[in-house]
Amino acid sequence: MLIIKILFAIVFLSAVLSVLFVFFYNQFQSAILRINEVENNIDDLLRNKFELLNRAGNIIEASTDLKETAFDDLEKLRSRKLSSFDLDQKLGELLNEFYKFREICPELRENESFIKINTSLEDIEEQIIACRSYYNDNIAVYNKLTKSIPSNVVGIVINAHEKPFFDGKDMYDNIYNDFKL
Repeated sequence: MLIIKILFAIVFLSAVLSVLFVFFYNQFQSAILRINEVENNIDDLLRNKFELLNRAGNIIEASTDLKETAFDDLEKLRSRKLSSFDLDQKLGELLNEFYKFREICPELRENESFIKINTSLEDIEEQIIACRSYYNDNIAVYNKLTKSIPSNVVGIVINAHEKPFFDGKDMYDNIYNDFKL
C-alpha cells in the first residue's frame, strides 16, 4: 500500500511538473513568435525608410544646388552589416538631415515627389515607434520569463537568454552614459 502511495505521488508530481513545463514553454514560444514577428515588421519598415531617404537624396541633389549632402553616405550603409538597432540610429540621423533640408530649401517644399516622400517617411516613423513599443513590451515579458522562478528553469532547458530592448542599451554593462540628451 505504501508503494502504491509513493508511485501515485511520483506520478502526480511528474504530471504537475510536466504541466508547468508545458505552460512556461508555451509562454516562451509565444513571446518569441511575437518578437520575431515585430522584428520582421521593423526590418521591412527600415528597408522602406532607407529607400525613401535614398530617393529623397536624389531629389535634393537634383532640385537644389547642394551637391554634397549627408545622403552620400546612405549607399555605404547598404554594404555594411548593421544590426536593426544601428541601422535605425543611422537612418534616424539621416531623417534629421532630411528635415533640415526641408526647412532650409523652400524649393523642396514645392516638389510633389519630395512632399510624397515626406508624408511616407512620417507614416513609417509612426509605425516604427509603435513597433518599437510593441517589441519592448514583448522583450519585457520574455526577459521576465528568463529571470523569474520557475520559468527560468524552462528557459535554461530551452537555452533562452535575456535580450536587449530595441534601443540597444545594456542595463547591466559598465557604461553609465547610455542615456544621452
